[in-house]
Amino acid sequence: MNASDAGELREILLSAATVNNEVSMTSADKYGCRYSLDVIVTWASREVLVRSAWIIKTGEDFPRLVSCYVLRGAI
Repeated sequence: MNASDAGELREILLSAATVNNEVSMTSADKYGCRYSLDVIVTWASREVLVRSAWIIKTGEDFPRLVSCYVLRGAI
């Protein structure tokens, strides 16, 4: 996966967030509530566990993707 695949990664993460996956609230402060979501991503015949970090800013009602990274390699 590289930068040109960002749109597909976005769709994978959005789908995971809306389909029966457990999102965990990790913290809350004056800036908003932070959440994490772990999802198995299959790409080019490999599977990896990806953690995505999200925030719902104070005064907003929608999540923003903050970061995502591979937790561990081939499953």
